[in-house]
Amino acid sequence: MRFNVGFEALLIGCALLWSYGCNKAPIPVAGTASPYVILSEAADPVSGRLAIDIKVPQPTEDSRVKSVVESLINARKSAHQQIVVKTYLESVATSDMPYAISKLEDGRITHRFNAEASQQRIPTH
Repeated sequence: MRFNVGFEALLIGCALLWSYGCNKAPIPVAGTASPYVILSEAADPVSGRLAIDIKVPQPTEDSRVKSVVESLINARKSAHQQIVVKTYLESVATSDMPYAISKLEDGRITHRFNAEASQQRIPTH
């Protein structure tokens, strides 16, 4: 008789532990979303020029765009003398004005941000 009581208690304990795990949602894991998407990349081997168009998610800041573009340029500068990166916001077509134009010339990276292409805010009620 004692064996049956212990065995039943063990089965009940296992069933409770099993059901406890079924009701918990998985722990969310932070995504590793890319800070940019390359739209096009065109190299001219004769002049050593590379042109890149990228899109960045909104909202963004000038410092974030600088960081993204500089890492992109640094990864490619050994193969190209001049690199031009046009940065677009994700809500803008590439036929519109770029948010920023960054250049690698003479070993220096410069950035020019367009105030007219700044982020658009959606009016709320």
